Amino acid sequence: MPSRRSRSSRQAQDRLPPVRQALLAAAESLLERGGPTALTWRAIAREAGVSHNAAYHYFESREALLAAVAARAFDDLRRAVDAVAARGRPAGRRRAGGLAYVRYALDAPQRFRLMFSPELGNRRRHPELERSATAAFAALMGVVGLPPSGGKPTGAAAIGAAAAWSLVHGLAVLLVDRQIDASLTRAAALRLAERVLQRVELH
Repeated sequence: MPSRRSRSSRQAQDRLPPVRQALLAAAESLLERGGPTALTWRAIAREAGVSHNAAYHYFESREALLAAVAARAFDDLRRAVDAVAARGRPAGRRRAGGLAYVRYALDAPQRFRLMFSPELGNRRRHPELERSATAAFAALMGVVGLPPSGGKPTGAAAIGAAAAWSLVHGLAVLLVDRQIDASLTRAAALRLAERVLQRVELH
């Protein structure tokens, strides 16, 4: 059953103005087809069927629009991790949470790249993105047994959080960019990720 938070997130998206929703959908479609470099302001507006000047009524800049797309992607990642949060024993949940992170990256590589793009590195400029990224990180930390306080672990927990995130994120990047073995299929990449996560404790 969907969590109250995921239901409220989807309901909020449903209430978006039609043009704003169209711009977000257009950006996501272009992103999937051509990667972040395809996301020019004019291309997004054209894909959405509006003038590029009209788009400014809904987003103050291209960066603001990309931040909104990335925020939605972080929400999707959080839901993927949350879905395994209540399953099985702690060790199994840790592996499942890490595997959910890697699976999301493999299934949505362009969105994953945008989420961690240097262009959106200063998330404080985009509160919606900051909230969504923090919530996704907190979900991952909760699954691996390191629930952060306010999304910002301290002391030994901060070291554990950095170690866990470094492992799953680094593994995801290597597989998405096909650096480990360019011939790996998605299924083979997931099997490899599962074996790595079984070998290395996340906490």
